[in-house]
Order: sequence, then C-alpha cells, then structure tokens
Amino acid sequence: MFPRTFSLLAAASLFLTQHAQAVVLAGGDGTQNTTAPVDDFGWANVGRVYDTVDGIFISGVYLGNGWMLSAYHGVRNASSTGFQFGTVFLNGGAYSVNAGTALRLQNADTTLTDLALFQLTTTPAGLTAPILASANPTNGLSLSMMGNGPDRNASETHWNVNTVPATWTWTETGGAGNAQGYKWTPGQQSLRWGTNNITAFTSGGTTEVINYGLGDVTSFKTIFNNTTNEAQAGGGDSGGGVFWKEGEDWVLGGIMLATAAYNGQPGGTSVYGGETYSANLKTYSSQITSIIPEPSSLVLVLAGVGLLARRRRL
Repeated sequence: MFPRTFSLLAAASLFLTQHAQAVVLAGGDGTQNTTAPVDDFGWANVGRVYDTVDGIFISGVYLGNGWMLSAYHGVRNASSTGFQFGTVFLNGGAYSVNAGTALRLQNADTTLTDLALFQLTTTPAGLTAPILASANPTNGLSLSMMGNGPDRNASETHWNVNTVPATWTWTETGGAGNAQGYKWTPGQQSLRWGTNNITAFTSGGTTEVINYGLGDVTSFKTIFNNTTNEAQAGGGDSGGGVFWKEGEDWVLGGIMLATAAYNGQPGGTSVYGGETYSANLKTYSSQITSIIPEPSSLVLVLAGVGLLARRRRL
C-alpha cells in the first residue's frame, strides 16, 4: 500500500534507534493468547529479558542447559561494545545471567549479527530444549510468534493518510480511512502469541540479508493482515521466538528483531501491512549447537544446520 521504513523493535516510543515488544494481534479485544495453546509450540521457553540500556523488558528464548537466545540490541551495553544484563523472568522464575558466557553470533563472513547467547547462573527446572529448524522457511509457511510486546486498545483506529508531503500526515477518522490498525496501551506489556505466514521478498526468496545498524542479519518476514489472531511485533518483542512445524514437531525457526513501518506512521501503533523481520535460525544453528551441549533427552535436529521503512528495534 504505502512505502515503509525499517525500525528496530524495542522501546516504548518508536524512533530510528529503538528496539521491539509482545506481539500485537488482529481481531478480538487484544487480550487473547496469553496462555499456552492446546498445540503448544514451546510457550514456557519464551521469557522476559530486562534491557538495562532502554529500561524495558524485551524477550528471549530458552534453549536448554541454562542458555538463552535473544537480540543483541536488548542486552548490549550503552556503547554497544559489550553486554549489560538485568533480570530474566522465565516460566515463573527469576534468574540472573553469567555475563562471562555472553557472546554475539556471527555471519558466514565472521561479521557480528544482532543475536546474543548467554547462560543463566542456575538452570531452570522443568523446561526442555526446543528443536532448531533444520530447513529454511518456505513461502506461505504457517507459524506462531511469541514475545513480551505491548498491549493494545480494544478497538481499531482508522487514519486518513496524506501521502503528498515528504513526511506523510496521519489524521484519525471515524470512517474507514485508507489505513487501519491499533494503538498500543502505554507502558503495558504481556507475553502473548499469535499466528502468521512467511511472505517472500520482492526478489522471490524467503530469506534476505538486512542491516539496521547492528550487523547483517539473514532474515525472513511476515506481514500484518486483518485476520483474527494474526501477529505483528511491537516494542519489547525483540528476542521473541518464531516457531513452525517440521512434520509433527514444533521447531524454533526465528528470533524477532525488527519491523517495517509506514512513512510518518504514529509511534506506538501497529498498522495493517506492517512487516516483522526475524533472524533465520537455520543460518546460525551450527554456531548455537557448537556452544550449547545437546541435552541427553533431546537430539537437536540439524542440517548443516513500494514501501521502505525506518528500522525499529523491538
């Protein structure tokens, strides 16, 4: 519909240098999906990670043996040269981080990417390691997304968008308007899951390398449509998990990192047509499994293992 700009998904107000939150859902009153689904993809493995630099909770996924995977931009220090950790809340427990274990994952050319692994000082009880995706996602693939993102207003907001000025102007309207979506509830976040599908890039591929200032990330994308329970990442969702099925098994295939917003889109909103960008874990799985010992109870599955927007960290 409109041209977009990229944003990192992170803080409560959305500017060029910010990160992401819990997923925002289409339909219903927005409060749904805060407990594990019947066909559970791994609800208990997604937790809240305190971002000490931005002063909010982002998301992280527990991989087993005390290790977590999250967005580097949510656990970096103020100079983005190292790490700084707060408390991790996972499956009802509170945990501290062994900062000496933290490291950023790398791309094939050894450059750093926006993913971080770190180990908790104690190993949570009762959680099993997720299976990592063994193949790249395919166009149209159904998936579930979960993160610690913003709550939203119960009803839709509609805008009339004037695309003539260099920065588009957005005016709320009681009619249908030419853009629709939701306002976030200020200061309120929840762990929530939603659904979506992989959408191929204009190149035709389902993965593409993007860079919003924290290194190249091999990513896939989803688009936010007006379909009940369909999800779009918001502030705090950075580090949240994206899961899909390989055969009968749920696998962890992605980590949410950034969104694409429309030109001039008001901060603290999710608008239909917006995009979520997630790291493709098939690209990075061999590094992950070289660091985290495989649990004896579960063998991780491996196999070699016009709208441009400003980038927002979740």
